[in-house]
Amino acid sequence: MKPKSQVPEVAAGALLRGFAAVGLDVDRVRACCDLSGALDDPARMLPDKVWQALWVAAREQRPAPELAFEVGLSMPFGAFGMFDFLIGSAATCGAALSSLVKHFRLVAFGFELSLEGRDESPRVIVMDRGGATLDDDELTLGVTIARLRMLCTPPLRATAVSLRRKSAAGPFEALAGTRVATGARHASVTFGAPGVEAKMRTADPALQRAMVALVPHVGLGEAMSEIEAAVRSRLRLSLADGVEGSKAVAESLGVSVRTLHRRIAEAGTSFAEILDAYRAEEAERLLEAGLDVTSVGAQLGYRETSSFTRAFRRWRGMAPSRWATHRL
Repeated sequence: MKPKSQVPEVAAGALLRGFAAVGLDVDRVRACCDLSGALDDPARMLPDKVWQALWVAAREQRPAPELAFEVGLSMPFGAFGMFDFLIGSAATCGAALSSLVKHFRLVAFGFELSLEGRDESPRVIVMDRGGATLDDDELTLGVTIARLRMLCTPPLRATAVSLRRKSAAGPFEALAGTRVATGARHASVTFGAPGVEAKMRTADPALQRAMVALVPHVGLGEAMSEIEAAVRSRLRLSLADGVEGSKAVAESLGVSVRTLHRRIAEAGTSFAEILDAYRAEEAERLLEAGLDVTSVGAQLGYRETSSFTRAFRRWRGMAPSRWATHRL
C-alpha cells in the first residue's frame, strides 16, 4: 500500500470544527494553512500536506501530546457530514460499529479500522496501512468514544484504551475516564456492556437507507478501491472456511471470476497481491491477540502450519513464534 497523498476535504473541515471545540483560534489555523470555505465536499480531496499543516498550526497553539485525543472527544456530531449521519442512523451499537469499519475510507486514507472482541465488549482497532500518524490514531479513538457515549442508550463507555504514542498515560486517562496503555503496537478502544446490543438514540431506518445508497456515489480519490475493500471483507470468512481462491470471493460478491479479476486489475492490483497483503497484516493482528501459530495459520487458510511459517518468514524475515515473542 503506497503512502497516502490525499485526505478527504470533509475530514479537514471536521478537524477545524474539533479545533474550535477545544478553544483553538481556528481563523489563525486557517490562515497558516491558506484554507477558506466550508470544506464539506465529501468527494473532494486535499493534499496530505494540508492535513499535516493543520496539526502543526494547532500544536503551535497547544503542544500537549493529548491534543488529538481531546479534539476527537470534543468533535461535534455532524462535523463529518454524511459519515456521521450514516453511523448515527444505525439501529444498534453493533450496526453502528460495523458501518464505521466498513465506510471509514470516506473520511480517512492510509489506515483502516478493525472490529473484534465479544459482543458485550467490542474492540475497535486502528490498522495502519502505511499512512497513519499518532494524531490520526488518537483523533479516531476520541471521535469513536465520544460518538458511542453520545448516541447509545445507555451510553457506551470505554473500558480500555491502547495508544502507540510513548507518552505519560495520565492526561489521556483523565480524558478517557478509563485506563490507558501507551507504547502499544496498535491503537485501540474496548467498550463495556451492553456492547453491541446497545440501542442508538438517533436510529432512523429511512435515513440509514438513504445514506447507504449515497456511499457508492461519493468519490474516494486514492483511497482503497471499492473492489479491494470488498475482497478483503470476504477473505476473513472464506479463509477461515479453508477457501483461499477467487472463486468463492466472486460468488459471494455475485460476479464471475473473470469480472472479479478484471475489476481488481482496473484498480491496479491483483487478487494474489490482495490475498498476500491481507494475510500478512491479519497474521500480525492474530498473533498479537495471543493466538498460537497453528490457530493463526488455520484462520488464514493454511492447511499446514509449516506453509504458514514459510509465508510469514517471507513477509517479516523470521518465524511467527519468534516474531510474537518479540512483540508480546
